[in-house]
Amino acid sequence: MKRQLTALQRATLFAHVHKAASEQGVDPEQYRKMIMREELGVDHLSEVSRTDGFDRLMCRMLKDCGDYSHALDYVGGDVKRLRHLALSAAAKICDGAPFDVERMLCRYVAGVMINMKYSSLDRDALAIRLQRDDGWDDFTTMQLKKVVAALNLQVRRQR
Repeated sequence: MKRQLTALQRATLFAHVHKAASEQGVDPEQYRKMIMREELGVDHLSEVSRTDGFDRLMCRMLKDCGDYSHALDYVGGDVKRLRHLALSAAAKICDGAPFDVERMLCRYVAGVMINMKYSSLDRDALAIRLQRDDGWDDFTTMQLKKVVAALNLQVRRQR
């Protein structure tokens, strides 16, 4: 089941629909329905997910407005969300974190990824890569979802 857009997402979406439609010289409602069909293959706003669906529509509208730098903010949204979820779960597992928290959390996640055979790098090299946002792009969304699931299982076991 897809989770529908939040009130803030709807407001953001409609604000950009009007701007992008104006740039394209078309009616905002026609423009919204057109990009929903083209980008997501859906006809109704209730079918747009609050994650990937919202990101794809926002990216399209911002590109149509010529705002390419802000459009990039919506590219790779799934990877960004999964990175956040993985590091949050690792933080729960590694409760007494030392000084360099992010490095330690990335090192923990790197160990999980290596155990799952998702990387042939050594733990420290992968941890350094995972400290960069683009270091997560080497993994598929499905792999990252499995890593998050494994980390969440460990969190539940610790309770």
